[in-house]
Amino acid sequence: MNDQVLTLEEFNQQFEKIKPPRDLGRFRPEMGQQIVKHWIETELLFQEASRRGIDQSPDLLEKLEEVKKRMITLMLIQEELDKVGVSDEEIADYFERYQSRFRTPEMVRLRHILVETKEEAEEIQERLNKGEDFEELAREASTDIRTKRRGGDLSFTDRRNCQRRFGSSFANAAFSLEKGEVSQPVRSNRGAYHLIKLEEKRQAGRQTLKEVRERVERGALREKKMKTRQEFIESLRNKAEVEKNLELLGPAVGPPVIEKPLVFPPEPEPGPGLK
Repeated sequence: MNDQVLTLEEFNQQFEKIKPPRDLGRFRPEMGQQIVKHWIETELLFQEASRRGIDQSPDLLEKLEEVKKRMITLMLIQEELDKVGVSDEEIADYFERYQSRFRTPEMVRLRHILVETKEEAEEIQERLNKGEDFEELAREASTDIRTKRRGGDLSFTDRRNCQRRFGSSFANAAFSLEKGEVSQPVRSNRGAYHLIKLEEKRQAGRQTLKEVRERVERGALREKKMKTRQEFIESLRNKAEVEKNLELLGPAVGPPVIEKPLVFPPEPEPGPGLK
């Protein structure tokens, strides 16, 4: 187009940018048409901008220089960070320093029967007291369509997620039960009533390094890279002659600025949720 050519190599580069991961290695004609259409429109606009001399405007050239400087500095830092690795000792040290992050909370496996009124819950409770099976009653009477076919099974949850989903009254009742025990009718944050049965309880504990090594290694590496970045910049600062003429900025306005180093905490453990 106007002496400009979209090469196959350029086309393939554009294709790599827009294709979704599930289409890896696949090509559809409409995707190719989209790429060609976008290239033509972009080239037409660029050629018109060049014809008008916009590509030589001082504002644009200044911004391009800023982008160039930013890209070059990022590439330099990345070049330094690519050299960074962590040893087994550093991974173990990180794990020990942040061991509170690698704990499993107390977990309970629950079943529930959900009904609209307290009277309905009390009627079901009477049937349970007479020996009827909790799971069968959940399948028969529970209004929770997502769990009734599983006999009211809510799977494992910790207190935080339990409270977030059903409210503090539900969570307090659930975590005070003994294995096999059924609660009194409990009104949840949804306004309905639950009978809760505790199937199993797992005590809080600490995960082993083996269990979370990959996540610990990522955290240790991220921490070391941040430290390496600061040390690298500081080494350049020490080699250079840096002169600050802050008086040229005029009198200070507003509260004093307190400089603090950037601190990246270790990657949090995603909490277990109700299934």
